[in-house]
Amino acid sequence: RHRVILVRHGESDANVAFQATGVGHEGAHAAPGLTERGQRQARDIARHITGLGAGITRVEVSPQLRAWQTALPSLAGHSPHIRYDLRERWSKHDGYHVPRVLAQDGHESDVPFAADGWWRPRESQAEFEARVAGVVAGWRGAGTVEHREQTLVFTHSLFVNQVLCRPGVDFQLSNGSLTLVDFDEHDTMHVHFVNYTEHLARCSGHHTAHQGTGRPYRQPSAA
Repeated sequence: RHRVILVRHGESDANVAFQATGVGHEGAHAAPGLTERGQRQARDIARHITGLGAGITRVEVSPQLRAWQTALPSLAGHSPHIRYDLRERWSKHDGYHVPRVLAQDGHESDVPFAADGWWRPRESQAEFEARVAGVVAGWRGAGTVEHREQTLVFTHSLFVNQVLCRPGVDFQLSNGSLTLVDFDEHDTMHVHFVNYTEHLARCSGHHTAHQGTGRPYRQPSAA
């Protein structure tokens, strides 16, 4: 009834810093974009998505720069919906500076860009789980057996893990990887594959782009 293809963003400047030092660099003033490798990964994703034919009915994108840049090569023929609730989770900072990306203008968006360019998205683990559960509930309710939907989603590692919500399991997702889930006529979610990376063969070293959190994921109460 509804197929959702979840794409983790391509390699970002923050991912490289994390791999080099083991310390997250997405601080209160950071808005990391893609590296050159990440841009190649974005183009490889687009080529793979093209191979799916005309099956994509909707594109949804996190408004964060690295997710938007990953989506850009795949947007030909599509009008993306930029969704604030697809953003990554933050818990250490009260504010986060996010510049408006000019290319986002004119697309459907519910992103509350503040006049001063700041979001204040600090949220607890429970709030994060509830946010993701709300997104998944919307996906469950989309499409019919006669008119199936196929949504392409550009988002983040923590978000994809929370969608999968396997207690005690933290999937180490590569940058640019695909995770595919289906929702059937009974609203049951079926996971077909996680961390698919075959389309990234020409991006050397893509398997080194794992980023773990070191904590288990819990089943959202609203899912």
